[in-house]
Amino acid sequence: MKQNNQSYLQYLLSVIGPGILYAAAAVGLSHLVQATRAGAYFGLGLAMVVLVACLVKYPLMRFGGEYAAVTGKSLIHSYRQQGRWALYLYSIAQLVSMVFIIAAVSLFTLGLIKASFSIEIDNVLGCSILLVFTVLLLYSGGYRILERFTKFIVLAFTLLLIATVAVVLPEISWSFGAFALPTIDGATFMFIIALIGFMPSPADGSVLQSLWTCARAKEAGKLPSVQDARTDFNVGFFT
Repeated sequence: MKQNNQSYLQYLLSVIGPGILYAAAAVGLSHLVQATRAGAYFGLGLAMVVLVACLVKYPLMRFGGEYAAVTGKSLIHSYRQQGRWALYLYSIAQLVSMVFIIAAVSLFTLGLIKASFSIEIDNVLGCSILLVFTVLLLYSGGYRILERFTKFIVLAFTLLLIATVAVVLPEISWSFGAFALPTIDGATFMFIIALIGFMPSPADGSVLQSLWTCARAKEAGKLPSVQDARTDFNVGFFT
């Protein structure tokens, strides 16, 4: 039994990669901004909304990696096959959304660094340094360094999250009333729509999963099986 457990652990370590990148990429506006605002404003009132959003999006998010495992191509290639209009539409959507997402996540990250290390630096300069560092990191090591770096980050924030939850659990009211939906007015409705859109990540997470699966296959010299791609994504998604 121990040997079987060790074998399965070795199997997990051999297949995980793109799914872990997804776990890290999902922790952006959704978890750091939207989820904390939801908790601050409504307590546990939107917890079920978040859970349902994650479950509904699961097949969509999983599809990208499995598509790449079967075809050896990313969803971007699939869009191009549908016609230039599909590729252009996706590109416009990415241009509009990613500008704000990258800016918000960079500013939030800089805020954490400034608060943690008591550093005073201009926001524009600080965010520029972070983005330049990220670009240089990716340019120098490509997918391989991205995966290794991200595995360390995901392990660290998972352990820290478990510790944080253990600390706050005694302070939480677990009554049924705590999970009741808040009164839905116009502002709350728009906030819920945004929360659903970002939890656990926007729909383009499936595209990223397909790109990362192709990049890892290029590094390894072979495509993963559909089962390997599914296992990898499940580890990342549920983490």
